[in-house]
Amino acid sequence: MIIGIFFIGIEISQGTRATRAQTAQGVWDQLNQFAVTIASSERDRNVFNQFLRSGYEGLSGDERGAASRLFRQNLSIYDNAYYQFQQGSLDDDAYSRYRRVLESRIELPGFERFWEGQAYMFTDSFQSYINSMRQLQ
Repeated sequence: MIIGIFFIGIEISQGTRATRAQTAQGVWDQLNQFAVTIASSERDRNVFNQFLRSGYEGLSGDERGAASRLFRQNLSIYDNAYYQFQQGSLDDDAYSRYRRVLESRIELPGFERFWEGQAYMFTDSFQSYINSMRQLQ
């Protein structure tokens, strides 16, 4: 009986590790796909980078829409990663690299402008998380 419980515990532990590894790989795949999207379009790459550096300043109407779409798509990946982290499907070590990217972007003008007008599009828990990070900056 004790041996059976021991093996069940091992199987659960291995299943948890496998789930965390799959989740980490899934988030990484999403970020890589976003990077491919940006890399494959010079216009999108320029718009995204300009938006991060200076917000909507100097962008045309179409470029502003593209910047919002691209940044929303990118930040949605981080929203998903944060959700998975909260649920225990993504461990702290894996999530820490995403946290560092968010921390580095929070002070950028593009992040500030985007968040002021579009934070409502993200989960409540992610909004609270980002807002608490912004207060620490």
